[in-house]
Amino acid sequence: MVLCASIAVWGVRTIGTLRREAFEAKQLGQYRLKQQIGVGGMGEVYLAEHVLLKRPCAIKLIRPEKAGDARSLARFEREVKATAKLTHWNTVEIFDYGRADDGTFYYVMEYLPGLNLSQLVDMHGPLTGGTRYSLDDANLRGARRSTPQEPAPPRHQAG
Repeated sequence: MVLCASIAVWGVRTIGTLRREAFEAKQLGQYRLKQQIGVGGMGEVYLAEHVLLKRPCAIKLIRPEKAGDARSLARFEREVKATAKLTHWNTVEIFDYGRADDGTFYYVMEYLPGLNLSQLVDMHGPLTGGTRYSLDDANLRGARRSTPQEPAPPRHQAG
């Protein structure tokens, strides 16, 4: 009887530990990772939610094999700092940047639902010259308007 009770206590404790580890594995600080939405040469992007605010966001993590490379980390940091300086409705807003307890580097940005370029091409075929020009022109105008000399228009409208 004592043996059965000991095994039961050990089993409950083990299951509790595994559940806690599984929950923490899907959480990065104040953010709960929901699903992977992108992968690139340097990082992975996840749809996430701020645990307390219940606000959706996107989190970019540097890939584990790149995290040990000083050049990759410097590039990742330059990327987040440059993006954080942009203030225009055609760019994402950076909410947070840091390093998790396990050493994972990440940054948190607003989540913009919609199609990515690959999905757009899959649905409508290769981009024509005019479409490509429109996208390039919109990106250039967004970058120019986000410079400190020219304040960007308000991002959101009340109402």
